[in-house]
Amino acid sequence: MNLIQDVITGITKKLSNFKATVYVDEVKSNLDTPAFIVKLINHEHIRYPSNRFYKRLPIQVVYIPESDEDCSFEIYQVISELNYLLEVVELSDGSLIRGKDINHSVENSVLYFYITYSGFERLVESNPTMDNMELKNGVEDIGN
Repeated sequence: MNLIQDVITGITKKLSNFKATVYVDEVKSNLDTPAFIVKLINHEHIRYPSNRFYKRLPIQVVYIPESDEDCSFEIYQVISELNYLLEVVELSDGSLIRGKDINHSVENSVLYFYITYSGFERLVESNPTMDNMELKNGVEDIGN
């Protein structure tokens, strides 16, 4: 399980409820609006015993409305929906992860929505196993 990819995939699935294009990380060219851009801001990775790692993933979701003119109510509606929609995200194994530290800002008619997901990830090491093992036990007769 890759927690970073799982969280971003879960977010993009949730954002598909909107009638907007969803981009991950950055837009190469020709931005189709309305649009969401999902970015991992940074990544905290702390080792714990038993090959476990605590990961903290602050995510930025940028919403760009279709037009710059009088889009305040549209942005307020998106804020309201994102607060509830992104609070819990489903991972690829079916488990759920809860977001916290939710906040937002609006600058130049663009919404910047921030949410942090955190959880443990276990490093699974593949240990080679034996296929077959034969054990012979007995006493040899040495002859007199």
